[in-house]
Amino acid sequence: RLGHEGRRLRLLKVDCEGCEWDAFYQLAHLSPHLLDAVDEMFIELHPTLKMETEADAVRWATFYDFIFRKSGFRMWWHHVNGLTRSRSMVHPHLKALGLLGKAQRHGAPPTAFELGLRRPA
Repeated sequence: RLGHEGRRLRLLKVDCEGCEWDAFYQLAHLSPHLLDAVDEMFIELHPTLKMETEADAVRWATFYDFIFRKSGFRMWWHHVNGLTRSRSMVHPHLKALGLLGKAQRHGAPPTAFELGLRRPA
């Protein structure tokens, strides 16, 4: 325990190199109330890590639904991490939704998207 129980967290930073999909999937299903005390998040999303199967796409959709719809966070800042991995894969459904847009360079998707999220005042 870090002593944060019962306190508001002004900022939560999440950068776990691809584990964000599993972490937020579990959080959404097992402890959705834990983000109630968080005001802002900086999160790095890796759509090219662990994002190849239908189950992976479900985890991505769960993340989106949990963070934006259920928890009420809004994006106020974003940055495309321009580094690329030539062997990276993005689920075809996410590509079709335009996830990568103009961020994709030379046929390889970017490594990550960095987001600043906050709850409306």
